[in-house]
Amino acid sequence: MSQIQDDSPDVALCASIVKGLPDGIRSAEIAALLVGFSKDKVNRLLTINRRLGVLKLCGALWVEAQFYEAMHDDAVAQAKMLKKMREAKRMLAKKLKATPPKTNRLHAPNSVWQLKDFL
Repeated sequence: MSQIQDDSPDVALCASIVKGLPDGIRSAEIAALLVGFSKDKVNRLLTINRRLGVLKLCGALWVEAQFYEAMHDDAVAQAKMLKKMREAKRMLAKKLKATPPKTNRLHAPNSVWQLKDFL
C-alpha cells in the first residue's frame, strides 16, 4: 500500500468537502461523498488534514479549524449549563427533604441511671 503524502491532491479534496460547513460532517458521510475511497483511506486523509491544522475533530464531527473554536465554546457552555441545572435540582431536592427535628430526649431507658432522666 502506498503512503499518502501531505501534498497529495486527495488530501486537498478531502479538506475541500469539509470546508465551509460550520456544523461539521461525519467521516462516514465524507466517505460516501468520496466515491472510490475506502473508509480507511478517508480516515488517513482526515488525519493528515488534522495534523496539518486544516481540519479539527469536534466530537464525531470534522470541522474547519476556524469553526472549531465556536463549536467547542458552545459545547463547553452547554455542559456548564447542564451541570448548574443538575446542581440546582440536587440542592432543591435536599431542601425539600423533610427530616424530623432532633431532640435529646431518650426514647426508652437503657439503665437505672437513665430512668431518672426518662421520667
